[in-house]
Amino acid sequence: MCQLANVIERFGVKKGDKVTSLTWNNHRHLELFFAAPCMSAVLHTLNIRLFTDQLAYIINHAEDKVIFIDEDVV
Repeated sequence: MCQLANVIERFGVKKGDKVTSLTWNNHRHLELFFAAPCMSAVLHTLNIRLFTDQLAYIINHAEDKVIFIDEDVV
């Protein structure tokens, strides 16, 4: 978890910045649930079943700094 928080920080995420997850429910997703809040970032998840334009709207509206995506979701 601390390693992931350090990676997020290296991406330039600061306190209060938004981090999003477009992943399946797995151990990587669970790690994000702890790592982002531990560094005072805000984590929100995207619904894999949404259309591309809906995802784009949510990402832009939230002003996400980093998006974590599972390889097989792409």
